[in-house]
Amino acid sequence: MVLSQRQRDELNRAIADYLRSNGYEEAYSTFKKEAELDVNEELDKKYAGLLEKKWTSVIRLQKKVMELESKLNEAKEEITLGGPIAQKRDPKEWIPRPPEKYALSGHRSPVTRVIFHPVFSVMVSASEDATIKVWDYETGDFERTLKGHTDSVQDISFDQTGKLLASCSADMTIKLWDFQGFECIRTMHGHDHNVSSVAIMPNGDHIVSASRDKTIKMWEVATGYCVKTFTGHREWVRMVRPNQDGTLIASCSNDQTVRVWVVASKECKAELREHEHVVECISWAPESAHPTILEATGSESKKSGKPGPFLLSGSRDKTIKMWDVSIGMCLMTLVGHDNWVRGMLVHPGGKFILSCADDKTLRIWDYKNKRCMKTLSAHEHFVTSLDFHKNAPYVVTGSVDQTVKVWECSSHKCSALALCVNVCCSHLEGRSAALHHLDMLEMCLCRATCVLLTLVGVVFSISGVPKVNHTEFCQGRTMHWALAWNFYDDVTVLSPPSKETKLEKSRKPLSFMLLQSQASSIG
Repeated sequence: MVLSQRQRDELNRAIADYLRSNGYEEAYSTFKKEAELDVNEELDKKYAGLLEKKWTSVIRLQKKVMELESKLNEAKEEITLGGPIAQKRDPKEWIPRPPEKYALSGHRSPVTRVIFHPVFSVMVSASEDATIKVWDYETGDFERTLKGHTDSVQDISFDQTGKLLASCSADMTIKLWDFQGFECIRTMHGHDHNVSSVAIMPNGDHIVSASRDKTIKMWEVATGYCVKTFTGHREWVRMVRPNQDGTLIASCSNDQTVRVWVVASKECKAELREHEHVVECISWAPESAHPTILEATGSESKKSGKPGPFLLSGSRDKTIKMWDVSIGMCLMTLVGHDNWVRGMLVHPGGKFILSCADDKTLRIWDYKNKRCMKTLSAHEHFVTSLDFHKNAPYVVTGSVDQTVKVWECSSHKCSALALCVNVCCSHLEGRSAALHHLDMLEMCLCRATCVLLTLVGVVFSISGVPKVNHTEFCQGRTMHWALAWNFYDDVTVLSPPSKETKLEKSRKPLSFMLLQSQASSIG
């Protein structure tokens, strides 16, 4: 690449400034002379540090190019498989798909936590603006605001019935809300510093909380009294979460450890140490995930016949770790986030891990193969929290950008539809058969140089059968297609005799009833 005279002059002056500012006086004088710069002329201040800025910007751009190439390869893989098809049949395969369904604004400060209601079609968000907001995730409507805390609301938790909501705050209190009447029914005092985490125990009789005062406390719901205090962490306790049967609680801390406690005895069952920075978040793996975890890790607990329990932890060291609590061992470490990990959970179906971080992304991990299978640019600022609905195809995220986003999910398995059509296949027009099954089609591209069919309508006389247009030709290729469940054919497409013929025929729309099929085989 040849530089213009102006570009060359700017580069020379930037190099001269770099040499001078770093003390290379002899090299500076020689270069200034050989570059024919005025020896007596003072360099313009606009060139100060320009070379370093250019260098670092090139590195940033290179990283961005690599990220975009990765996303492009991901998109090409989807296209090769037949394109993304929105399937909602198998909950085990649900993963969030961009773009978000709703971006909800209303908070005046960063969102700290988002959770779904266990029964109703609402979700709740907590914020540093000291409020809790209720939203309808199906319509995107704002429902109401719960006010009572006087400082940042750090965490929220529903009981299993959804009738009670617990919240904790930097105002050093824990509040219990009647979610049917939206009233605060109890305020609990006892921590000596910011209360960073709260969770209602599975039995609904107790609440557990964690604080910057280095303690974990258990409270009685009926009376609001503190009945137990767990001590052992040496720094701020960031999060506390009970396991599914409520016999254990896990906590994580600024002391870079994860601890697992026996509720009945207050004994520390395990102290898990491998993170290299503050541990921000923890999450128990549901029992539905245990078979996949055992298959992926070959955990020692498999031999004892008592799998798990398994625990996830996310840290400021940018990693996610999975632990077998029964043996106190780290089973795997997932690396991929570019900043602090702020939240993660095991997919309700047990096959994936979802995580969010200060790199502004939401990531889906195939932990069986220990790889990040999808990355979503979720927010314009740090992503602080996420939740996955247990029964509906929705994920919700909260961010420092003060928004809450709702993401609709579909199956990650894109069952391709055989959509290759012969350019001279007008004799097939009108042929149809009874519908076998067809999911909503977004787009199918059999191959980049092959036939492109796009969805232009979604009816016929049967709901869900799309009408497609034949918009491009397959020249000199053999393909398989399925127009009906009892009709398959094999055709070699000849190149059109002339450009005019191709244009004339491509304008003619061909409508078909399409059946779900395997990816087209192209020879």
